[in-house]
Amino acid sequence: MTPAERQEASNAIVAHIVASTHYRQAKTVTAYASMRAEVSLDGLWPAPSHMLLLPRVDGQDLRWHPTTTLPVATSTYGIREPAVDSPEHTGPVDLWLLPAVGMDERGFRLGQGGGFYDRTLAGKPGLRVAVVFECQRVDLVPTEPHDQSVHAVVTEAGWWFAPQE
Repeated sequence: MTPAERQEASNAIVAHIVASTHYRQAKTVTAYASMRAEVSLDGLWPAPSHMLLLPRVDGQDLRWHPTTTLPVATSTYGIREPAVDSPEHTGPVDLWLLPAVGMDERGFRLGQGGGFYDRTLAGKPGLRVAVVFECQRVDLVPTEPHDQSVHAVVTEAGWWFAPQE
């Protein structure tokens, strides 16, 4: 995808998210500041009726921080993150918006390979939604026992729900 196509598709994805009942009913929503060719969720800000949380890498874990604006500081991993001294959110999350490199029809996502989101999601409630471009849908993502599946996927074509066991 060209940068212009990525931005157009990202705008369509954000429109699908904000129009959904899942988003409108959620109070606390995780998002991410896109890097490289990920779907950009920058259009979610500002969100006065939601607490938007962005991750900050802390060792092998992700810590979640409320944000009212997108961060400009970049971590050693090249990720835009909240400031080190920003308050951490440790309460429940209603809606998890998750980046992925690839998605399969079973609801398994292929991430960057660090397992950060799998560790974060283990045992946590809330609707898990992978955010990808249509071209990132694949037949089968290889999985390991620790991999966490998602409930739904949103692309520029709209929402689809993974089968739940």
